[in-house]
Amino acid sequence: MCRHLPNTICGKDVQFYEKRLESGRQFPLLLCEATAKDITYIIDKKKGQVDAKTIATACGLQFDRDELGRMLFDKFLQQVQSIQQQTTMRKSNGKVVTFLDLMKSDAY
Repeated sequence: MCRHLPNTICGKDVQFYEKRLESGRQFPLLLCEATAKDITYIIDKKKGQVDAKTIATACGLQFDRDELGRMLFDKFLQQVQSIQQQTTMRKSNGKVVTFLDLMKSDAY
C-alpha cells in the first residue's frame, strides 16, 4: 500500500493487479509520481547501494507474501535497479540527478 494514496498500490486498486495476474499477461508496476520521487531522492542521498526492501519500507509500500505481493515486489525491484543505474550513470557523467530527467528517460 502506498503512503501517498492510502488503500492502493500507488493509485491502483489491488484488484487491478489481481486481474492482470489472473489473465497471465505481463504488466508493469505503476508507481505514483510521489513514490517515484521518494525513490530517486533516497537513491541520490544514500551512499552506496540501497536494497529495494529498505526503499519499499521507506516509501510506505508493503508487499504481501502471496503470489501477487512477490510479483509486485519483483517489479518494484526492477524499477529501483533501473533508477539506480541511471542515477549512477548521470553522476559519473557529472550531471545533477533530477527526478524530471529520470522521467524523460523511460525509467517508469
